[in-house]
Amino acid sequence: MNIAAAHCFYDERVGKLLPAERFATAFGKKKRAWNATEEFPERTQKRMVAAIYIPPEYHGTINSKEDDIAVLVLATPIDESAHVVPACFDKFGGFEGDLKSGSVGYVAGWGRTNDNQPSEDLREANLTLIDRDECLGAVPTSFRPFVLAKDRFCAGKKRGEYCTTDGFVAYRR
Repeated sequence: MNIAAAHCFYDERVGKLLPAERFATAFGKKKRAWNATEEFPERTQKRMVAAIYIPPEYHGTINSKEDDIAVLVLATPIDESAHVVPACFDKFGGFEGDLKSGSVGYVAGWGRTNDNQPSEDLREANLTLIDRDECLGAVPTSFRPFVLAKDRFCAGKKRGEYCTTDGFVAYRR
């Protein structure tokens, strides 16, 4: 299985999930392009997606992309290695208590660089958790519904900048 953002697999024009057979995913990749030459190609594992599950409550931008999570079932399992390991989640639900203003987390992805161009290489950054009320005061009015969503928290810089691309945030315990 793989965890991803539901909006990547949802067609808002018709309000439906796209067919799983249209998608593949990769593990251990550092380059954005699917067929890019990787520095260590033996670390990369590519798999077809067999099924996609999203919450029935997910309806895209109609509800500010709340519940924007998808579980991808892979056609063949991945092989765990030193470079491809499972993400661990707290199944007992104690994670929210760790999300305190000032905590530092880490985000990784192929978002935009300082010159507003998509990065070709996987990047990571550390972000500081920001109090929700302070965040609401710092973001543009049009972005506030996304901040107020029940499944969101604010992290980043306090200079009025905010993240507009996908990423994965992990907080250390």
